[in-house]
Amino acid sequence: MPEPRKLVAVILAAGEAKRFGGCKQLTEVNGKPMISHVIKALESQVDKVVVITGAYREQVEDYLKDKRVVCHYNENFSSGLFSSVICAAKVAGADKADLLLTLADLPFVTAEDYSKLIERAVGEVMFSRFQGSVVGPPAVFPFDQLSRLESVSGEQGAKHLFKGAKTLDLPNASRDIDSKSDLS
Repeated sequence: MPEPRKLVAVILAAGEAKRFGGCKQLTEVNGKPMISHVIKALESQVDKVVVITGAYREQVEDYLKDKRVVCHYNENFSSGLFSSVICAAKVAGADKADLLLTLADLPFVTAEDYSKLIERAVGEVMFSRFQGSVVGPPAVFPFDQLSRLESVSGEQGAKHLFKGAKTLDLPNASRDIDSKSDLS
C-alpha cells in the first residue's frame, strides 16, 4: 500500500516590501494581520505550515510565536524571491513532502481555493492561473520536482522551469497586496 501523501505549505514572508513601505505581512486586512488569513486558510489543508521570514524576521516571528507554524529564517532574503523559493524546496525536501508554495500577501485565497489546488495537483506541478493568463503562486510541487526548484535564480522565480505545467483558475490569487493602495 502506498504511503499517504505528505504536504507541507510554505508561506513566503521574507520580502522587504519596498513598494508597500513596511512590514506588510502584519498589516491588517479585514481586522486581522494579512499573514493570519493565509495561515488560517492553509492549516486544515496540509500536514505542516512553515513561514519563511527575512526582512521583518523579528516582528513576524514574534507575531507567529503562539501559532501552529514553524518559522525558517532566510538569511539571503535580500538577494530576492528566488532565495526564499530555494528555502521552501529545502524545507519540504527535508520532510520528504510535496510543497504547496504560497505568499504572505495573498490574504484572499480561501481554504476552498487551496483545497481545489491540492486535489488537482496529485503527482504533478500545478500553478494558479488568474486574470486570464497570469500564472503564479499558490503552486504545488511534488517531492520529486523539488530539486528543480532548488536551481531557481533571478526574480522570475520557478515558472520558467515548469513551462507547460498544469494550471488551475484561482481568481482570488490575483488579489495580492503589493502597495498600500491595494488595501482599499
